[in-house]
Amino acid sequence: MKLRRTRRRRPRIPLKSITAMLAALLIVTAVFSVRESLRASALEREVSAGYQKAFYETVRLMSNIEANLDKLLITTDRARAQEMLSAVARQADAALSDLALLPAELSAVSGAIKFVNQIGDSARAMNDLLASGEALAAADVELLHTLLRRVEELNQELDDMVVQIESGSDVLMAARYNARNVSLTTLPDELFDNVAEYPTLLYDGPFSDGLREHKLEALTGGDVTQERAIELARAFIGAGRIDSIAVTGESNVPVHSYDIDAQTSDGTLYLSLTQRGGHVLYMLTSLEANDILVGLDGCADAAREFLERNDMPDMELTYWQQAAGLVTFSFVAAQDGVLLYPDMIKVQVSMNSGQVVGYEARGYLSNHRMRALGPPILGEDAAAVLLSEELAVERVRLCVIPLALGEAYCYEFTATLPDGEKYLIYLDAGTGAEKDVFKVIEDNNGQLAY
Repeated sequence: MKLRRTRRRRPRIPLKSITAMLAALLIVTAVFSVRESLRASALEREVSAGYQKAFYETVRLMSNIEANLDKLLITTDRARAQEMLSAVARQADAALSDLALLPAELSAVSGAIKFVNQIGDSARAMNDLLASGEALAAADVELLHTLLRRVEELNQELDDMVVQIESGSDVLMAARYNARNVSLTTLPDELFDNVAEYPTLLYDGPFSDGLREHKLEALTGGDVTQERAIELARAFIGAGRIDSIAVTGESNVPVHSYDIDAQTSDGTLYLSLTQRGGHVLYMLTSLEANDILVGLDGCADAAREFLERNDMPDMELTYWQQAAGLVTFSFVAAQDGVLLYPDMIKVQVSMNSGQVVGYEARGYLSNHRMRALGPPILGEDAAAVLLSEELAVERVRLCVIPLALGEAYCYEFTATLPDGEKYLIYLDAGTGAEKDVFKVIEDNNGQLAY
């Protein structure tokens, strides 16, 4: 019997059902696409954040390398030179790690890695030379000059990229996707090749952030109530400036304090006032000064008058910085003409109203006391001859500076190189040992020592 093969008919699906299925499929596809897009966006943000962290760490480290190379060229103290060379080597190693995390498509990354590696190798070799008791040769000093010049050029390019990133242009991700030609540096490739041709050195290495952390030496008096704290804060600001004032909370960093808000024409002033003794630790403002109506000299006079009115007459202005219509002055206490840098107070003045709107006294309250100083053991002329012969001394002062451990009684030499670059060099007033060096940068926005 012949079997007849029958074709199995597929059930007919109504058009309405097909439409519904297609719609469902589109919804599922859309949901999946959105989910994947969100996942991709999250991943991209994570990658971008990683790039930016590595980039900004590179910027910070290269800035520190520049500062240390700069100071190396004027120091005459072997131990200090070794410290700086060791720091440069460590910073170069850390920068290499961060550079390796940047997108490979970023132009000149390999050249920058080669250059920074050369910096680290050179610093270690020079440090070994000094540790062996030898002195740096003329070729070594010339290499330091060359490295410094090229680090300065590289840092300028990094600064330009910072401006682009902060203006909203994600140049790092653009480089990853090769959307445009983004260059870590416009320095020519041959620059990095030339560095390798210099001697390989294969031989047979101010003070606002240096305040000591300990109990607040100048915290005197008994405990104050909230009512008394408001009275003291009102007097500190100036009663005539205040519309309303109240205690808003308490904190215990670095000591038990009252948090106080004062409403003024300069916005809200936020104060922290110690419960012991009623001393103001800091005062901040909520506003920027949009219109500049008061000049720098007028603001400086207002800051001095403010300190005198609050029983701090023996304070000397050292540096200032201007930003967003606010100018911040750094004052240090003086004892018989000797500057006490650990005893620092910062006063911020609005260039719109000429009123004090900011204050920070952690350093002063931590360190202020009478020191047993006396005349220096080492004469000023004897100390001056210990400086680099390239430096022209402009001013000499006695001062106390903070160290990692303790303090040092020093001569502060303000001196310049032939090219006009200014430095502060601190030599121990007893031994002549170099304790610190800062480069001074001055422009229309103020003075900066680093």
